[in-house]
Amino acid sequence: MSQCLGTTTKGVRCKIPAPHGYCHYHKHQISPGKQYPEPSPGFIYIYTLNKFFNKRENNWFKVRNLPNTPPKHKDKWISYELRKSPYVFLKVGMTTQSVKKRIKQWEDKCHHDIMLINPHTDKVVYTNKLSHLFKRLAVKDKQKTYSSLTDEGAFYCSGNLAQAEGEIHKRLWSKYGKGSVSCKGCSDNSTRTNELFVNGFNIHVEWFLIPKKEISVVYDTVDGICTTYSQP
Repeated sequence: MSQCLGTTTKGVRCKIPAPHGYCHYHKHQISPGKQYPEPSPGFIYIYTLNKFFNKRENNWFKVRNLPNTPPKHKDKWISYELRKSPYVFLKVGMTTQSVKKRIKQWEDKCHHDIMLINPHTDKVVYTNKLSHLFKRLAVKDKQKTYSSLTDEGAFYCSGNLAQAEGEIHKRLWSKYGKGSVSCKGCSDNSTRTNELFVNGFNIHVEWFLIPKKEISVVYDTVDGICTTYSQP
């Protein structure tokens, strides 16, 4: 039986079995007043940007206040390089259509090539040849079985997809916080008003800052919640 999604007063996940998401002690932790659409099945997918893997591309993605940032760089925007950082920036999305189609929509909107991330990233047919560079981050996860993982590289939820995504975001933000970043490519010049936009940058706070060695925690979280919300 699935474990409760609630958090105890000590800040750890409740261990009480809860087939419908929350035990009776933690039902109040469901986002109060938040209205979700009618339960609809679909997919949860995890992704990052292909450009992170290009050695020739730098200074286009900036971050601030990463853990262990030297005092002289505190509150300053500094360039992020995946190869040199112990962290990877990931996003988690949902779709009721095909994941491939949704990825294409995001690429058209943000003007960046997107790489789908999952325990078998190298097998995803719509990533490019750079995907093998991500293998070493999740090589151990290839041997693990995930109940909701599909051949398409996403996690299927047959229940309330929107609510499942909300719980995933809540859990990951609680554990890792939000990554504050600025990048080039996603905003038309005519709409930029922030000072960073003068140099072609747009600010985002919806990224998850994940330690590379904890990629499997993200998979476990997504798979567990999708499985829980898929139960009758």
